[in-house]
Amino acid sequence: MQDVFGRKPYLTFLRGKSSPDLVRGEARDGTPIPLEKGRPTCSAYAPGTEADRMLAAAEGLKRTQILVILGAGNPQCFGATRTLLPGQICVVVDHRLALGALYIEESALDSHPFPELEDYLRTPGCHAFFGAESQVSLEHYLEGLPAENFQGIRFLKHRASVDRAPDFYADLEIRMRAILQSRMSDLLTRFEFEPLWLRNTLLNSMHASGPDQPGNLHFWQDRFAGTASALLVSAGPSLTETIPWIQKNKDQFFILACDTALKPLLRAGIRPHGVHILDAQKQTMLHFQGEELGDLIIFADLVCHPSLPIHLRPGGWIFSSTARLIFRPDGSTEELRTPGTDQLEQLCGPQGRLQSGGSVATSAFDLLRFLGFRTIYFAGQDLAWTNRQLHALGTHHYERWNNMVSRKLSLESINERVVQKRDLIPVQSVDGRELSGDFILSLYRSWFEQSIEALRDEDPVQCINLSRGGAFIHGMHSIRLADSEAAPVPARAMESGPQEKSNTYDSTDYRNVLLNAFGATVSEEKDAIRRALQQIYDQVAGLSANSGNSRARAEQLWQEYPDLRALIRKTEVYISRNQEKLSEDRSNDVYERNLKKTLREFLQFASRYISNTN
Repeated sequence: MQDVFGRKPYLTFLRGKSSPDLVRGEARDGTPIPLEKGRPTCSAYAPGTEADRMLAAAEGLKRTQILVILGAGNPQCFGATRTLLPGQICVVVDHRLALGALYIEESALDSHPFPELEDYLRTPGCHAFFGAESQVSLEHYLEGLPAENFQGIRFLKHRASVDRAPDFYADLEIRMRAILQSRMSDLLTRFEFEPLWLRNTLLNSMHASGPDQPGNLHFWQDRFAGTASALLVSAGPSLTETIPWIQKNKDQFFILACDTALKPLLRAGIRPHGVHILDAQKQTMLHFQGEELGDLIIFADLVCHPSLPIHLRPGGWIFSSTARLIFRPDGSTEELRTPGTDQLEQLCGPQGRLQSGGSVATSAFDLLRFLGFRTIYFAGQDLAWTNRQLHALGTHHYERWNNMVSRKLSLESINERVVQKRDLIPVQSVDGRELSGDFILSLYRSWFEQSIEALRDEDPVQCINLSRGGAFIHGMHSIRLADSEAAPVPARAMESGPQEKSNTYDSTDYRNVLLNAFGATVSEEKDAIRRALQQIYDQVAGLSANSGNSRARAEQLWQEYPDLRALIRKTEVYISRNQEKLSEDRSNDVYERNLKKTLREFLQFASRYISNTN
């Protein structure tokens, strides 16, 4: 079994976890089976027949469908490998940690009483998780699966096992479905936006800086560790009610606004120290249109639209990239970066990286942690349709809607139309009541809850929710439910050693530190970056101009510039998922037609900015 432990190290956790209540016995046909407190955990007459009946429901599955077996009381269920297609994924889960320990210990014996289990664990893509203690490993495994090879999931239940812990398996099934839905949502998002992220990141390399420059997030790592608290302002409906509290206490915080929340804050006379941008769309400009930005800093992801650094004039730009850590079953980790980041870092050096749950606020939360804050207040973080609204009053959405109002169309009607386009689901509110949420907002809420929980032991962050409305977020403390005028909680003592400072920073200090860093900045030479961008543009243009054997020539270009493969990744995944249906000629036709289209779009957009660099 040592070879199995090498490939699936999470199984070593089962060693020494056996229980005298679970031992090996025999069915009446002589088949080895587990006994729990003297009673068989599966059919005592014909466990093989029982397993065959259960596994019959797995016949006909596609290679891209995941098979999940709930309950491992019958060791014959590991014979599922006989029904699997090459590369197909199968997961067996049981609520009993001691049962997994029994299987592992017995499999180490020379008699090999459970050969199906050993064959199962040696099959690539087949995994087994036992006990509530293994749930973190299971979740990491599911989150690390390549979603492009996933087309569905089928659950099979070993009834004798499931009936012993029905709540465990019901919660497990819900959780697994939610994770896989999230992965599919992430995949669809990447399909839609990866070409956008790639082109924006490459073009923004003209504005990126080296790690020793204030325009690079690396420069600011832990810069404010040990200082006072931070306030993260989102544009949820409850922000309108929270703004008076922020006006009263604004001097006690480093204030970071999500881009959508900037206008409501400025209308109230609150000038944040920074604004965070994550969106790659040009519409982001609407959040800043007509506003004076000279005394604040824009923290921007490198995927932001390249027109923003050209037209906006804040006190400074600080760029970062987004990366997602994926935990593999073998214990390793993989960093999933935004397309274009590797190429940009070859030109400009390492960039500060942030984790993101998909929204501006999730990325901004990790940004504040990166800056060194360990007490973070949240305002406007509703993550629900509070009062059937999505945004606070004063955002650019209301500016646009006000121009649409007429005798027959009210502001309320416009907002209600937006609400009705979403699939609403009930969620628990901060005050214990029920309000409307939706799937996407629930994903963001889950990201916050999981992040706060994961940080609790290694790098705890005190999270305080100022909203008296919106969804309840586990791990956040609400100080204004009982007292709407509650004073800020003092930032707790830090344990960061030599970087620890006293809580002496006020609002002016934060602003001066940020702005003064850019006042002393020396402009960097960008000629090498201009030439590199022009070279990439010329090679893409050459590929687009010549139609002969374009698939082979595209592969050569992807080899030289791996990030550029994002331009055609959606098509490659489509061909991979439908390889049984597509002939070689049809596959090549689909590839070349979509390649031509995506190259043309890339060149049309990039030409507006590449020409400006010459």
